Amino acid sequence: MLFHQKEVIIRQAQITDAQSIQSIYRPYILNTNFNLESEVPTLEATAKKIENLSKKYPFIVAEYKDTVIGFAYLSEFYEPFLSHTGLLSIYTAENCPVKGVGHELYTVIEFLLSQTSTEYIISTIVADNHRSLRFHEKEGFETMLTFPKLAQKAGKLIDVIWMRKAIKAASPIIQYQPLQLDFERDNLITE
Repeated sequence: MLFHQKEVIIRQAQITDAQSIQSIYRPYILNTNFNLESEVPTLEATAKKIENLSKKYPFIVAEYKDTVIGFAYLSEFYEPFLSHTGLLSIYTAENCPVKGVGHELYTVIEFLLSQTSTEYIISTIVADNHRSLRFHEKEGFETMLTFPKLAQKAGKLIDVIWMRKAIKAASPIIQYQPLQLDFERDNLITE
């Protein structure tokens, strides 16, 4: 079965997406150690996260046939000291029907950040999550630090890796402004 990228819409997350985002997030918490949370955030907490993060950082969703199949957002990384650096999170639905959704989400996040003073993106990855490590390497991230046995989940000690990508040279402070996103990737990027 073939899927065209034009069928995937990347848009700004809305509070009404909270249930879909929670459904995508849940298996990562309950079934893996790739996310270090042990409890699934409530619907209210998820809605509040969308609302709060969207004021300052990109929080986007990928939609396919009117169904949210992935999401990505940036959050603070030791603010205010590292205000030019954001912490990246990307999640796609289990059995996602479209290949490359994570890449599409990342491409839009980086595009949005290119219009701000953000210089670096950090991603925190569990060392056992080889798929995520490969994804980030492919997107141009470099391993900065490995913390052996830094975290614990379900009685298991877990190594955590910080990866970083420089996205542009230093520039004046420009705050992120939420955009009215409702476009297809092909309308955003020309090759």
